Amino acid sequence: MNLDPAVTDPAYPCAINITELVTLEEVMQEYELGPNGAMIYVAEFLEENIDWLIGRLDEVLQGGDGYVIFDTPGQVELWTNHESLRRVLDRLTKMDYRVSWMAWPCLL
Repeated sequence: MNLDPAVTDPAYPCAINITELVTLEEVMQEYELGPNGAMIYVAEFLEENIDWLIGRLDEVLQGGDGYVIFDTPGQVELWTNHESLRRVLDRLTKMDYRVSWMAWPCLL
């Protein structure tokens, strides 16, 4: 799953792509934001539209067991200084999705 709205065409097979919901370019143009502000907006937009994410996960997993790898944006500030993506993962956890994430070594 690609959760980076700046990557419209991932270099890997992607069953779920956030750019189906919103792209960084759209947000930058519509709200006249720079890339960092637009990333924060997208994280908050995903949190507000978590039903889209849950619906897509249900389609991919078809109610069964499976694994989904979340490829998130590389901006460390989205994890260290902002809570939206963490709240998205917390919500999935509360819905009985088993979530595991790894911080890059620079965050440890």
